[in-house]
Amino acid sequence: NNEIQIGVYVGLWLGDGTQYRDRHNYTIKICSNIEDINLNQFIQDIILKIFNKNTSLFGLKNRKSAYIKFNSKFIFNFIFRYVVLEEKKKTYTARLKNNLDTYTKNFLDGCLLGLVLSDGSLKQNLVFSVASQELAQNMRDILIKLKFSPTFKVQKRLNKADSYIVFLDKRQSQRLKEVLDNIIRGLGYDYEFMNLSILY
Repeated sequence: NNEIQIGVYVGLWLGDGTQYRDRHNYTIKICSNIEDINLNQFIQDIILKIFNKNTSLFGLKNRKSAYIKFNSKFIFNFIFRYVVLEEKKKTYTARLKNNLDTYTKNFLDGCLLGLVLSDGSLKQNLVFSVASQELAQNMRDILIKLKFSPTFKVQKRLNKADSYIVFLDKRQSQRLKEVLDNIIRGLGYDYEFMNLSILY
């Protein structure tokens, strides 16, 4: 029932999640980086707190890519309470299911954190880049609700799907870091956003 935790999971799944059914197995994966020890532990802990579900971390041989994997029919179906997508086209169509006004602030705070951790880069500036136009619009609208003024643009790419980018200037990006720090503390952790991942 913790709306912030659920929001984090939904944001992470929208960005880096995948799932599939194989006979009687309902498999969920959250893609990651094997070197992101703190982030991997954070994701696994969030899933444990929400669903009381242990997960496994797998690294891909000779690569830094990794994924957190678990099986659950309930969790497989749970995500569709919050997101909608065209079957087999998740990358291009994933988005939040309802109008943002129907979600609690705690949920949107958590979702913001999950989205930045999965498909965002927050160094000098926030750059959130995805192939789903509606997911990028979700991100933009969450930031607007939090009194930010994001820039939204489309990057055309030859022989590839367009990329939809949400951007904050340096001043606003610094304030976003402070917002994310507060969200993380609200989840009960004693570190800051920049401690979560080597990639940010």
